Amino acid sequence: MDKQWIPTLAGVLEIVASVCALIGGLVLAFICAVINTVPDIQDDPEVPLELLTAMFGTLSGLVLLGGLVCLVGGIAAIRRRGWAWAVAGAIAALFLATPAGVFALILV
Repeated sequence: MDKQWIPTLAGVLEIVASVCALIGGLVLAFICAVINTVPDIQDDPEVPLELLTAMFGTLSGLVLLGGLVCLVGGIAAIRRRGWAWAVAGAIAALFLATPAGVFALILV
């Protein structure tokens, strides 16, 4: 039986979404680290430093976790095994990279 191109395209879209999410998560983690090291921000009493650090840290962790789920789902879709991971990756891609996630979810 011929291999169809639809699961492969869905996997590639999920991997593209995961790369975008992983880059975005790393940028958010870098912003969190920069916020903690800039002396002007640390000395300003009006800036809620703990809140900003917690917010950017949590957001970067969630985006990185979603990116990993997208990556595993994309690999599962390309290998045509583990369709639950492929669907989970497509749903995660829907929230992280909406255009690619919509098409990946439709194709999976």
